[in-house]
Amino acid sequence: MNEKKQELITEPNSFVPATDYELIRIENETISALAQAKPRNHREVVRDLIEQIEAYPSFAEAVMYAKPIGKDQSGRMQYARGLSIRAAEALAASWGYNRIEQKCEIIDDDRVRVVATFTDLQTGRIWRDEGILSKWYRKSGGGMARHSDDRFFNIVVKAELSKRVREAVMRSVPPGMRMELQQMAEKMVAKLLSDETVQKIVQSFAGIGVTLVQLENLLEKPIQSGWTVDDRVTLQQVYTAIKDGESTVGEVFGAKQDGAAGEKKATGLAEAIKDLKN
Repeated sequence: MNEKKQELITEPNSFVPATDYELIRIENETISALAQAKPRNHREVVRDLIEQIEAYPSFAEAVMYAKPIGKDQSGRMQYARGLSIRAAEALAASWGYNRIEQKCEIIDDDRVRVVATFTDLQTGRIWRDEGILSKWYRKSGGGMARHSDDRFFNIVVKAELSKRVREAVMRSVPPGMRMELQQMAEKMVAKLLSDETVQKIVQSFAGIGVTLVQLENLLEKPIQSGWTVDDRVTLQQVYTAIKDGESTVGEVFGAKQDGAAGEKKATGLAEAIKDLKN
């Protein structure tokens, strides 16, 4: 008896059954037809973003990330800031009529290629972002080490794919849309980060092994002197960068401090916040 073989649409290290490929094609055509019948409205997109910011305060806190990039001539720490992975997800959802695809292609035993593609099914614009990722990495203390396959594929690769998706989305939506989301988030976060939220911020860092002293050193001021709104926003954005895999604790804070000062953690914050209010 002759068996009908299923045709495969192939790419390097990727196999997609022809039936699935056809479903994707039909879905794309359906979305494109809807986009032509009811084109996206920029004002409605902005309203949707505003509703998300107002409805989900914790989302507003995660919209921006900040990475220390060194001190300027005056000795003040400078930060690279940008919209986070969560922000890209929100933009893609509000923008509508799009498809996001991500792929990991194995090159050899030590390297993979990660690919993210954003397709705007209304305009037909496609943006692809890709890069090579190695299982080998440099340890904070010097020397090289190799990720286990489990950690590499389930943590490292997924984090890198998320960053590639963010880049593809950010390149595809209008600059004005990105700026609007950033301004809305900054206004909301400035309202949320009151004196009472300082303890929450420090406790969040404590959960990833960062002490209060390390935070004070980063801001170059003790908590008792009064962290400004800008200081609190910076810490919130640095935490987002670490949480999203944009940076690491070691890259931001260096080696963990030893001694009694290094053990100063969130447990002693009640007195510090009391002092701030007096």
